[in-house]
Amino acid sequence: MQKLLLAHADIHTMNPAQPRAQAAVIEGDRFAFVGTQEGALAYLAAAKYERIDAEGCTVVPGFVDSHLHLLGYALSKRRLCLSDARCLDDALRALREAPGMGWLRASGFNHEHWPERRLPTLAELDAACPHRPLVAVRACGHIGVVNSAALRLLGPDAPQDGVLREEQLGLVNAHIPAPDLDTALAALREAEPELFAQGITSVHSDDLGGLAPESAGDFFRALAGGHLRLRYAAQARLGGLDSLRAFFANGYHRLRGERFHVNAIKLMGDGSLGARTAWLSRPYADAPDQRGIECTDAATMRAMVAEAARNGLPCAVHAIGDAAAETVLDAFALEGRGLRQAIVHAQIMLPEQVVRCGQMGLVILAQPIFLKADAPIVRARVGSLADSSYRWKQMLGGGAHVAFGTDCPVEPFDPMAGLYCAMSRRSTPQSEAYLPEEGFTLDEAVYAYTAAGAYAEGEEARKGRIQSGMAADFVVLSRRLCDEAPEALLETTVAKTYLAGQCVHGA
Repeated sequence: MQKLLLAHADIHTMNPAQPRAQAAVIEGDRFAFVGTQEGALAYLAAAKYERIDAEGCTVVPGFVDSHLHLLGYALSKRRLCLSDARCLDDALRALREAPGMGWLRASGFNHEHWPERRLPTLAELDAACPHRPLVAVRACGHIGVVNSAALRLLGPDAPQDGVLREEQLGLVNAHIPAPDLDTALAALREAEPELFAQGITSVHSDDLGGLAPESAGDFFRALAGGHLRLRYAAQARLGGLDSLRAFFANGYHRLRGERFHVNAIKLMGDGSLGARTAWLSRPYADAPDQRGIECTDAATMRAMVAEAARNGLPCAVHAIGDAAAETVLDAFALEGRGLRQAIVHAQIMLPEQVVRCGQMGLVILAQPIFLKADAPIVRARVGSLADSSYRWKQMLGGGAHVAFGTDCPVEPFDPMAGLYCAMSRRSTPQSEAYLPEEGFTLDEAVYAYTAAGAYAEGEEARKGRIQSGMAADFVVLSRRLCDEAPEALLETTVAKTYLAGQCVHGA
């Protein structure tokens, strides 16, 4: 059995019984010893081993991105990406110069970052792309725009201004075939090295929406069969209640492999703040005629949570607005008690809802990196609700289990940026801190990005900590970290990533 010695390290173990260590021994795919340098050498005695010298740098467990759309990210790399557009003209120029025929699919822009701070108009899109149908989806994935060539195909149900929100985006999907299984699986494999380069060894991914419904079983079977080296927990998003019942009847939730399992049923409570489709209890401060969109009503939410619970699965429910949060909290209070029910995002909330999240011991799948896009707009958008929003530290102190992720491709899957935002509550060192009292300590933030993610998927006895008997998933960083200098995270890189005792990055 292969033996590794991790030496001269500043190990943040995430094990409360032994928070720090200087060395570790890995045997096969597990940690066998964690402690001092002398203790590790004594444990190895005369055994042959390979040495990993951390040179005093910080070592943490492998990062767990607790909510992203990995397939969506992987496939977006094969489309036109507008994330680098710094103004409306940049985006229109990219659309105008895009090669090819047939549907032009673009994504990744955020018009709130542009000087114009508005979506492209139908006339502007027609001028940039007059001869082929075009759809451009905002980075959040909850709003998009189409040109006249696309509108003619979408028919009378499409808004004639070309702006599609939430379920209206499905009108486009009906005209663009979903990728076949081989294409989807190949795209995932191509994305794996990028995750390893960021120190990510586990993901909780919502991917079924990017596939044809009939492909779900084969997709999960391929992952259960070991298609990826990455540890993959599925957040299975279906259509309505009938689709959910069919999913369970087919037994897809029981598919499992060494590095794959179905972790939760993903439900949608509302939309996004940037698209003004997050469902609020009061009108938007900057759009008094709008309150957002309720994606799942209270009766359906409760029925779907109950159906999942009957089959032994918790739900992970997207809720950004406070009205959506109320629907989710009420459903969780009535159904599926004892399961690790989760709210994804948990952003715009009333003070009493923040308290309820803690009192109910919910899992909160939060994205501190969202502060980069949201902090500059949240107060103008939701008014006084901003004072009780993004209160993940308060939820943690109240008893919730807060796990971090990125919602990639909404934001990049960059744990260093996420840790920085969580600690500093800033997007950059020059920006104003948003509710700075909500800042996490370094160990709290790392825990949320590692052990808490393992807890969220029921795998805390197997991974997420650097501890004897646990999976040897760990990351050697490029420097030693401390609470006093969160800015150092912005210059920190991943030197090496190990998954199950094997080096997958930085060999």
